[in-house]
Amino acid sequence: MAKLSLAGFKDPVRRPRYMIWTGVGLLALAAFIVVAFSATSTYWFCAEVCHKVQDDSIAAYDRSSHSMVSCMSCH
Repeated sequence: MAKLSLAGFKDPVRRPRYMIWTGVGLLALAAFIVVAFSATSTYWFCAEVCHKVQDDSIAAYDRSSHSMVSCMSCH
């Protein structure tokens, strides 16, 4: 296994740069998680991506009284 080098954090000149890029990476990861969670919580994702193989179930859901309830209320 490769050894993790912390030379950038030990060098006082490069430390701010490493800390900024670490923060940028963490913010990008957080943004990705928020967008992914938001996208997978939509009716479109449930009906068209996840449950596409169950077209008859989606059609029945659309006609039922449950269609007024969001997918996330149950899942």
